[in-house]
Amino acid sequence: MITSSQKHMLRDLVFLGISALWLPLVIPMLCILIPIGRFLSHQQRRRDINPRILYGTYALPDTMYRTLADRQYGYDSHLLVWTPSYYNRAWEVPWHIQRFHLFYRMIGLPRYLGFLWSLLNFDIFQYYFDKQQLHDTVLQDFELLLLKLAGKKIVISLYGSDVMVPKMHAYGDLDFYTLVVCDYPVMGGRKWRNQVRRNIDRASRYADCIISSVPYLDVTPVIHIKRQTVTIDTKEWDLVPWKLRSKVRVVHAANHRTNKGTNAVIKVCRDLEAEGYPLELVVVEKKPREEAMLIYADADIIIEQLLSGIFGMFGVECMAMGKPVIAYLREDILEHHPWMVECPVINANPATLRERLIELLNDPDRRRKLGQAGRAYVEKYHSLEAIGAFDNQIYRHLWYGEGCLTALPNKTSPVPHE
Repeated sequence: MITSSQKHMLRDLVFLGISALWLPLVIPMLCILIPIGRFLSHQQRRRDINPRILYGTYALPDTMYRTLADRQYGYDSHLLVWTPSYYNRAWEVPWHIQRFHLFYRMIGLPRYLGFLWSLLNFDIFQYYFDKQQLHDTVLQDFELLLLKLAGKKIVISLYGSDVMVPKMHAYGDLDFYTLVVCDYPVMGGRKWRNQVRRNIDRASRYADCIISSVPYLDVTPVIHIKRQTVTIDTKEWDLVPWKLRSKVRVVHAANHRTNKGTNAVIKVCRDLEAEGYPLELVVVEKKPREEAMLIYADADIIIEQLLSGIFGMFGVECMAMGKPVIAYLREDILEHHPWMVECPVINANPATLRERLIELLNDPDRRRKLGQAGRAYVEKYHSLEAIGAFDNQIYRHLWYGEGCLTALPNKTSPVPHE
C-alpha cells in the first residue's frame, strides 16, 4: 500500500516532469528578460525612485498586511499568490487561484510566466524560505540565483514550516520540530528535512536580508535581523470594550494541538472547573477567520501556546483586541528580542499554567490592565505603522545604502523617496 509520503513524492515528480517540458520556451525568455530586468531596476535606483516590492507566494494574512504596511510608506507593494491557505478570506486571494491553484501548480507554465513578468515589474522580492514563485518546477533551486543575476534585492522571513528541521529548543528539553511532526507527519521524513535545509542554505547564500526569531533562529545560521514580522491592521482588530462577568471565558486556538500544548490546556481548565473555579474553556479549531474573530472578541483570557517559546498571529490578534494573553516565552527571549521586556504576555508552561490561570481568574482588574497593555504593545511593535517603519528601513538600506539593518528602526525616519 502506498503511504502518504510516497504519494507526495510521486506527485512532486509528476509536477517536476511536466514543468521540464516548458524549458525550451522558458530558458530563452530568461536570457532576454534577466538583463532587461537588471537594467530597469538600475534605472529605478538611478532616478531615485522607490523600489517596487513583491511578496510571494504563500497567502498568509501576515503577508497581505505587510503589503498594506509598505504602501503606508509610499511603496508600490503587491502580493502574488500561488498557494492559498485556510486562513485566507475570500478577498485576499483571487477566485481563480482559490479554485485552480492545484491545476496551475501541476502544469507549471503559469509560474514561469509569473516569474518572467515579475523580473520586469519589481525590484525587491519579499519571500519565505519556501513556496517561492518557481516552487514545484525544475528551476526552483535556481530562483534566488536568477533574481540576483537580474539585479534584484531579496528579503527572506519565515512562517514556521518553511524552516522546520530538528534542533529548535522549546519548553524543557523538547525539540520544537518533534512536536510539529506529531501534528504534521509529512514533515518527519528525510526528504522533507533535506529540502528544508537546502532552502535555508540557498537563502543564506543569496538573500540580502534574512529575518528570524525565537525559536527559529536556532536553525537559521545567517540572520541579519532578529525580529518577529507578525503584522496586523489594528483598525480591523479593534479594541473590544472590557466587561466583567461571573463565568470567565478562556479561549485557546488549537490548529496545531501538540506543539501548542493543547492537551495540557484542556486538562488544567477542566481540573479548575471541576474544583469550582468560574471558567469555561472554548477551543477554536479550523474556523474561518471571521468566525474565529467573533470568538476571540468574546474571550476573557487567551491561552496562546505553552511550548514553542514565542507567541504568533493568534496572540497578536488577541492582544490587539485588549485580551490578556498567556503563552510560554523562552528563557533567552530577551537576549534575542530585548524590547519584549515591554511585552505584557503572561509567561506560562504546562507546569505553571494552573498557577498563572488562577491568578488571573482571581484578579479581574489585572486582566483589564493586561488587555490595555497588550493593545499598546501591538500598536508599538506589530501594527501596519510599526512594521511599515521596519520594512522601510530595510528597503532604504538595500536600495539607497542608507542606515543599517536593525530590529527597531528610528521612528523619526523620513518618508521614502517619491
